[in-house]
Amino acid sequence: MTEADPGDAITLEWQSSGGNQATLYHLMNSGSLDGWWEVEPSGSMDYVIPAESRNWEGFVLFVLDDQDRVAQATLQVTLRCPDTWFFSPAPDECPSSPPILTDGGEQHFEHGLMLWIKAEDEIWVLFDDGAQPAWNSLMDVWDESKPE
Repeated sequence: MTEADPGDAITLEWQSSGGNQATLYHLMNSGSLDGWWEVEPSGSMDYVIPAESRNWEGFVLFVLDDQDRVAQATLQVTLRCPDTWFFSPAPDECPSSPPILTDGGEQHFEHGLMLWIKAEDEIWVLFDDGAQPAWNSLMDVWDESKPE
């Protein structure tokens, strides 16, 4: 199986010859190694894909033999996207969550824009001044009981 849904339980299976020790690693979306499991050189393991995972889940298996030689194999499971973008053209990546319907506000400035998103208690500041990064996110700490 190379395609699944977030939240699915999958079975990873592998086989090697001549190996005496094996480690299976989970890969983060950045490609860095994440969690790991000591496994048999040939075997299987059940894995539940986190419901919040998007785009893909990756694994790499390292098998060591008696002469300390290492073999490796990788697997990338493509995740079907449970959500859709609400604009077009849509990016190639899956959105990280469903769209949020919320109150909000915007304020335009000479070199940018501020967006308030009530449901997230966040204020996004978008810059158009050529500097990087071109945005910042701040928690909305305003207290409605205080005067404006």
